[in-house]
Amino acid sequence: MFGIALLAAVVINWAQRDILRSAIGFDHATYMAAADRWLGGDGFYLGYQLTGPYLVVAHEILYPPTILLFLVVAHLLPAILWWAIPTAIVLGVIVYWRPSAWGWAGIFACFACPTTMNIWANGNPGIWAVAAVATATIWGWPGVLVLLKPSLFPFALVGIRSRGWWIAASALMLLSLVFLPMWADYATALVNARGSRVSLLYSAGNVPLVCIPLIAWLARRSAHRSAAIVETPKNGM
Repeated sequence: MFGIALLAAVVINWAQRDILRSAIGFDHATYMAAADRWLGGDGFYLGYQLTGPYLVVAHEILYPPTILLFLVVAHLLPAILWWAIPTAIVLGVIVYWRPSAWGWAGIFACFACPTTMNIWANGNPGIWAVAAVATATIWGWPGVLVLLKPSLFPFALVGIRSRGWWIAASALMLLSLVFLPMWADYATALVNARGSRVSLLYSAGNVPLVCIPLIAWLARRSAHRSAAIVETPKNGM
């Protein structure tokens, strides 16, 4: 099973290599431009998003204003870190949990999903959501950060049984007040959005990617098993 899953991951991702090349950095550039626009005094959301119905194509911003807490910091750092940090986090957590053979098979199956490498190549904020889920399997509270991508909110519940999760959730709620005037713009941008990309299942393609650290945790076979978030109320789910 392990060998088949690994082979499938390699073959499928090799088959879509041309698509991946054309997609590299597209989402990253889009969100860095939005952060730059906001820092320059212009709106975070594009003007036509707030004036009437529009078709969601590619450059539109559909994230809540609180993501600026993250984007502004990222804007000031070397672009390579946008990919390097979440990659290192996810790989580190996988190594930490030392998944069993079936766990590795599941991880490679998620990796083989056509949307997974596309999301990573694009630099979609979903790569940071998976990093948040990964660290949440150990400490609980980072799961709150998934709320910066609301369409993946169920994954934010990882670690909800820990006190740290509730403290982090309260802190995020307070910080969101800083952007209070922008929440009306966010609501308007969502209401005006049209097209096939506007759906409650819009982020369904992110699910295999976000499941990678969860599979590593569920398939754990290391000495850390007794410290798993589901088993210890202090750090629990």
